[in-house]
Amino acid sequence: MAFGALWRSLGAALAATSERSTILGVDEGSASVPAELALAAAPAAIDGITVVRLRRNLGHQRAIAVGLAYVFEKSDARSIVVMDADGEDEPADVPRLLARMRERGDGAVVFAERARRSESLAFRVFSQFYRFLHWLLVGRAARVGNFSAFPRRALNRLVVVS
Repeated sequence: MAFGALWRSLGAALAATSERSTILGVDEGSASVPAELALAAAPAAIDGITVVRLRRNLGHQRAIAVGLAYVFEKSDARSIVVMDADGEDEPADVPRLLARMRERGDGAVVFAERARRSESLAFRVFSQFYRFLHWLLVGRAARVGNFSAFPRRALNRLVVVS
């Protein structure tokens, strides 16, 4: 199960630092083994794990929005990390993202940039086309994904955006 592997790897990465974490997983209506079964023994750096279950798959952007709204309403988290459980985002990079966010300060949002992709050739071609079109229309490169870290202060601004 991807989520189980993610939180175990994240716990190991955080254990090597002084970071502690509470994890919120957003289950986009999966039909797989219930996530609770994979949550038996969290690593020491993980204070808790909550899974929000959506009744159906709404797409990853809406799932992220639901997760952020949940964190805003139900948590007093000082820092938030958004990452996918598909194996593309490296849990070992989370401490680096958090450190960079703190270095930049003042409500900074820090995004990771993937050096490699494992998608199909068609996806990569259309992705490059999108980036070119974005550059043509906006005048700067679109190099942002979802793997990010930001302070609560930025979350306060983010959850009010439609």
